[in-house]
Amino acid sequence: MTLARLMNQSLTVQKIGGSTDVYGDQVTSATGSPVTVTGFLSQEASQEFLENRDTAVSDWFAFLPAGTDIGHLDYITYNSQRFQVNGEPWPVYNPRKKTVTHIECRLVVVSG
Repeated sequence: MTLARLMNQSLTVQKIGGSTDVYGDQVTSATGSPVTVTGFLSQEASQEFLENRDTAVSDWFAFLPAGTDIGHLDYITYNSQRFQVNGEPWPVYNPRKKTVTHIECRLVVVSG
């Protein structure tokens, strides 16, 4: 099955911007309106930590259309679940087509 056939989920991308408060601390907040794109999410791993509190950390991968504006602080929402981009997104270049075919990015979800 090709990636293009898998990219059929309606995902909402919310850009997050950072600024500095009067104490010099980084403060993040939503910038602009959320944008809906058609992509694909895949869970890669999940860990549970029971020390001090019951916390689950899940690693996901997002496959997004070429040209999607997404950065390392941004969020993706799918079925009311929010995923945060973990690291810099990677525009995947296809040398045969001589173009970026899609964007891949790692996501993380922390619950508990």
